[in-house]
Amino acid sequence: MSFFEWDASYSVGVTMIDDQHQKLVELINTLLDAGRDTKTAQVIFALLRELAGYTRHHFSAEERLMEKAGFSGLPLHKKAPAKFIANARKVKQKIDQGRANPNGFDWVHFLQSWLKDHITGTDKTRGPVMRAEGIT
Repeated sequence: MSFFEWDASYSVGVTMIDDQHQKLVELINTLLDAGRDTKTAQVIFALLRELAGYTRHHFSAEERLMEKAGFSGLPLHKKAPAKFIANARKVKQKIDQGRANPNGFDWVHFLQSWLKDHITGTDKTRGPVMRAEGIT
């Protein structure tokens, strides 16, 4: 069972961004599965690093498209990866300090909430701007 099911309501109408969002959903679901299977903290940290790296890649790709489309909100968008990485580090620190369980679901809820907010709260508004500039 997937924790976060991708469906058409999450589409922003830009193929590359939708594909990357689906990959992010897949990575979050993999993390959930690791937690359910009580994988070691090392495995979970490796998955979190993979997710963080892919997130940086995703934001960079979005920024290139936003520049191409002349999107005015680009400076604000550039702060989003740093915020995500800082929050992920806080989760890791809590686990390292024994204040959170690496197999707990706090970090999964954080990730799910972050991704849903990212897609529905910000990217949905950018999709029409990009499509208007011929980016599909």
